[in-house]
Amino acid sequence: MSDKKVVPIEERIPTLQEQRRKRSNRRFVIYLSIFLILIGLVIYFQSPLSNIRAVEVEGNQIAEKNVIIETSGIVTGENIWSVDRGSAEAEIEELEEVQEASISRSLPGRVVIDITEQERVGYVMSEGTFIPVLTTGAVLRNKPSEQIPSDAPLLHGFSDEEKLERFSKEMSKAGDGIRNSISEVIFSPTEEDPNELKLYMNDGIEVESTIPGFAEHMASYPSVSAEVDRSVPGVLHMKLTPYFESDEEAEEESGTGEEDLPAEEGGNDGAPEEAAAEEAGEAAESSEEEVPAEDPVEVETDEVPAEETEESADENGDISETAPENEESTPVNEE
Repeated sequence: MSDKKVVPIEERIPTLQEQRRKRSNRRFVIYLSIFLILIGLVIYFQSPLSNIRAVEVEGNQIAEKNVIIETSGIVTGENIWSVDRGSAEAEIEELEEVQEASISRSLPGRVVIDITEQERVGYVMSEGTFIPVLTTGAVLRNKPSEQIPSDAPLLHGFSDEEKLERFSKEMSKAGDGIRNSISEVIFSPTEEDPNELKLYMNDGIEVESTIPGFAEHMASYPSVSAEVDRSVPGVLHMKLTPYFESDEEAEEESGTGEEDLPAEEGGNDGAPEEAAAEEAGEAAESSEEEVPAEDPVEVETDEVPAEETEESADENGDISETAPENEESTPVNEE
């Protein structure tokens, strides 16, 4: 107890007062800072400093910047905190070129619209221009380009919008490596396959496939094409079971099916002429045979000779009546 130093209360009072003063000053500074911040916020919201000074669009390649801004409804001069981002994003996503939209604020007065566009699966040619086709099958005819596209293949023969839409969805499922390896796609339906496709690849291989399951069928193209001898002309069939068919094999198959066609065609060509000649001969013979048959008909229908025969019969009757007179006179002469 005796070792502890005892500080008189008179000496501690100034120290306690100083600590209290510091704490009160600290509180005052905090309260004043909060008050000034609130005042600054009020001034900021009420002043032009909180207005939108610029609207920027990022990520757009096909969709026009002015169209996106106009669709969003965001106007410069509007309060940046009054923008309904959810509604504006939904309006922008209604554009057929846009897949997703995101709006952010960048102080002091900048609004940024970030766009994710629909992927382009191909281009169709129209009057020397290239019109993009999106994954939804939409054809952006109001977005023609004169530059030869390198990010998607050219599409030919897709006059059926339903077929184009189905193919576009299949292309969207295919990987970037497959899409970038295709140079041209031709829709060439046949009786056997109304969805048949012909593809010309960038590596020089000609491919045949079909719209249903196109992405799945083409998934194995890199490994299958690596085994194809590019010096041999032919077609690589990428359907359920991939296989390569050379032009020689195709000609042999088509030749075996058409060997008998020339003889049959020749026989068919001569048959009509021979048949026509035979028919003409039969008609001539029948006409000759029918001519004599008409005479009895005329005799039967002709009644004039019958009357003459009756008259001659009457005359003969008269003669026969006179004949007995001659017979009676004959015995007289004998006597």
